[in-house]
Amino acid sequence: MSSQTLVVEIGNDHNDMIMFDPLQKWLRGRWQKSGLSPGERSTSHDPRQVPDLPGLHVEVDANGHEARVFDPLSQDGHRETMANLNALLKKRNQPETQPMDTQDFRGMSDEQIASWVYHLRRLVDKGDATVVQGDITKQPKGRIKQCYFQPGHLGEPVYKDEFEARESLGRDWQRLLREDPSLAEARA
Repeated sequence: MSSQTLVVEIGNDHNDMIMFDPLQKWLRGRWQKSGLSPGERSTSHDPRQVPDLPGLHVEVDANGHEARVFDPLSQDGHRETMANLNALLKKRNQPETQPMDTQDFRGMSDEQIASWVYHLRRLVDKGDATVVQGDITKQPKGRIKQCYFQPGHLGEPVYKDEFEARESLGRDWQRLLREDPSLAEARA
């Protein structure tokens, strides 16, 4: 990965799993004891015994046209955390766990890179992710897929420029864009 790499940790203050639209997958967010509600515990499995866990990281290299989703628990700095977690699971007669395998995405298009960065920024803006490295305000070139599916339109992505044109041009947005594609570019 190059020096222009963006790394974002998934997670919010409520220990939620977070949907990452470009992958259409729920990603494990950061888990912290501080994210538990005051009465959240069961008698046999007190969640406050679980160590704080980092969320999955999404790394995007716009210049290299690649990205990856990786689990920081697989790094050497988290060996003790994994040992503590697995000791707790063993004490509860539950199977050991392992970090998630890294998912690599190579040869990505400008559209894919731009869409990933756009959706990561949306997560950061909502408080569902945190920038670990890089500048999320730099949007790479490429058309952005804003929505990956719609009821009744499966397989037809909605692009950010089309969405904005739809809002500003009204009902006849598709016809107007077919007749004059520059309308979408003027709004991008």
